[in-house]
This record gives sequence, C-alpha cells and structure tokens, in this order.
Amino acid sequence: MLNRIGISVARQIAAALIAVALLASCSHGVAQAVSGAVTPATQQPASAIPPPSAAPASPSTKDTVLVGPGDSLHVLVYDEQSLEQRVTVSDQGNATFFLVGSIHVAGQSANQIARNLEGLLGGHYLVHPNVNITIEQSATMQVAVMGEVHSPGTFEIASARTILEVISMAGGLTDAADRNITIQHGTGKADAVNVFVPNNAQDAIAQSSMVYPGDTVIVPKAGIIYVLGDVNRPGGYYMQRDSKLSVLQALGLAGGLQMTAAAPGSRLVRRDATAPNGYVDIKLQLRAIQNGKQKDMALQADDVIYVPFSYARNFLIQGNAILASATSAIIYTHP
Repeated sequence: MLNRIGISVARQIAAALIAVALLASCSHGVAQAVSGAVTPATQQPASAIPPPSAAPASPSTKDTVLVGPGDSLHVLVYDEQSLEQRVTVSDQGNATFFLVGSIHVAGQSANQIARNLEGLLGGHYLVHPNVNITIEQSATMQVAVMGEVHSPGTFEIASARTILEVISMAGGLTDAADRNITIQHGTGKADAVNVFVPNNAQDAIAQSSMVYPGDTVIVPKAGIIYVLGDVNRPGGYYMQRDSKLSVLQALGLAGGLQMTAAAPGSRLVRRDATAPNGYVDIKLQLRAIQNGKQKDMALQADDVIYVPFSYARNFLIQGNAILASATSAIIYTHP
C-alpha cells in the first residue's frame, strides 16, 4: 500500500516538473517572438540616426556684398542646364535673365536676386525652381579711402571690414587726421554715417562700425587752434586728442607762459559769423583757470589764444589783427 502511494506522489511531482518546464519554454518563446516583432520597428541602421551633435543649420549671416553696376553674375538653375547664363549689371543697375527679362538687381545680394528669380520662374515657367547666383567679377568689391591717411586709394575687400581694418589698409591716420570719420555707403545703404575713432586703443578696437564693399571712407583734417603771444612755443596745434582741446591743454602744448607774459590780459578770439566784426573777443582769466578757481574752457577749431607781452601792447592789438597773425603761424603736431 505504501509503495503504491509513493509511486503516485512521484508521478505527481514529475508531472508538476514537466508542467513548469513547459511553461518556462513557452515564456521564453513568447519573449523571443515579442522581441523579434519589436526590433525592426525600434532599431534603425546607424547611418539613419543623426549624430547627437547634429542640429538644424543656423540661418546664414547677413549678406554684406551687394551687387552693383558692372558686376558679372553667374546664374545656375538646378536641372535646367539651358537656363545657365552669365549676365553683366548695367549702369542703371539692371540685368536681363532668360524667360523673365530685365529686372533691377543693384543694391541686392546674390542670394536675394536668386530668391526673386525663383519666384518669377516658379510663377509661370517651372515647378519649384532652385536658382543659385554667384558674383564672378565685381566692380564694387572695393573700398575707397581718402583724406588724412598715409596711403589713400582704393582697396579690394570681399566682405565687410571694421573701420580700423580699412584705415590700416590705407597706412593709418596722419598726424593731422580728425577722429570724426565719414563712411559714405554704396548702393542700397544709407547715404553716409559719421563715426568717431577714439585715441584710446581699447576703445578704438571696440569700435564696431563696419565698412562694406563699394563704400568710401573720408578722413578729414583735424581742426587747428592757435596760441600766440608771450608763450614758449607760439603756433598752431591740431586738435588730435579725440578732436577736443581745452585752454590749459593748448597752453601746455605751447610750452606755457613766458616769465614776461601779462597773463591777466589774455584773450580768446573766436570766429563768429553772427558777430558784428565776424569774431568775438573773450577775456581769459588764465591764472584763475590754472589755480582751479575757474572752469577750464573747451576750444573750437580756429580759436586763437593770445597772451600779451605787456599791458600796453595788449591794448594796441585788435582781434582782427590777432586772427590775421594766426594765418602765418607755424603748425605743430602733438601725440
């Protein structure tokens, strides 16, 4: 009896083990089937997956080279070899293209012209045209620099440059150069821009004014002030210090007063078209200015500081005579 019970239990245990084995096998097969079904949908070839660093291309920077009269353009239309052509921009700023005829292109970038052509071609002749235009030869990829630079002339530039770079191409500023510089923009931009280039190196480097192909840079001569009379070095002096100069600075450039100078009788003669005599005669309190008791005075171009030799001679000299003597004064430069 016991033997029969043991055999029955053993058979039940064996059946249970077989059932567990079958379930495990089925579970493994189902997992494989599920895995096989999912893999094609979730995994992609490595070549189809963009690299982690890939990002949408940023918009191109603003075009700085504008088309102008005399420029030669090369036109390509994708998949339309018969529309390839080379055109020259007329003096009026127009160019003639296949199918669309003459259109105005001066003052536009090559990219802008290409987009305009795509619109004209796509509206009547082609479906989704792709136009590419390059400037093969440019009559306007130059900048002219004139005035107070060491080597005035025209210089080739293919893109926008800073005002300092352009001045450097022309050999730098002369000792007589004013720091207020005019940029005459070419076709398609504002007529003219006045920029100030300071004497301080760091401030000058930070100057972000740009010069574009076709522009003209004009560097004027700095204004001159005159210090005459009983000073150590009478003459004219350029206003090179950021185009500004004060009475004390001017006296310093002139070497200061002579021992015999009659400082209380000093005068500032300034041209003024609205004044009765064409000038105003201003009494200068030099000692008070030197001692800080009176504010230093800013000078203007063509001002004349006159320091008399004596009180008697001071009363004899009129303002118009002082202005006349300034025309023959020696002109000095200073750092």
